[in-house]
Amino acid sequence: MGAASCHKAAPLTDYCESSPRSQDAATGKAVFKRWFDHGYNLMVPLIGATAVASSSAFLATEDRKHLASAMLVAAVPLYTRTVLMPTINELRDDSKDTGPEVMKKWGKMHHVRTGLALSALGFTLFAISRRN
Repeated sequence: MGAASCHKAAPLTDYCESSPRSQDAATGKAVFKRWFDHGYNLMVPLIGATAVASSSAFLATEDRKHLASAMLVAAVPLYTRTVLMPTINELRDDSKDTGPEVMKKWGKMHHVRTGLALSALGFTLFAISRRN
C-alpha cells in the first residue's frame, strides 16, 4: 500500500494513511459520540421492552425458548457495561488521542452484542414456529 492508500472497512472506521492521525481520530470520535448518544436513547427502552415481552411469553407458555430469548436480551446491557464501556468511554473522551485501532476493537466487541440479539430473535422465532 502506498502512503496515500485509504481503507474503507466501515463508515465509522474509514481512514487514510496520508491523513494526520489526530484529524482521523477526531472525526471518528465525533461521529461515534453522536451515534452512541442517539443509539443509547433508542436501545435502552427497546431492550427493556423486548426482555419484558420475552419474559411474558415464557410465563404465558412455559416455553423455555422464550426464557432463553429474554436472558440473551438481558445479557446485552450487561455485556455492554462490563466489557464494552471502557472502550466506549475511551472513544467518547476528547482528551485521549485514539486511532482507528480503537474503533476496530469496539467494532469486534460490538459483534458479540449483535450475536446476542440475533440469537434471542432466533429463539423467539423458533418458539413461535413450534406453537400448536
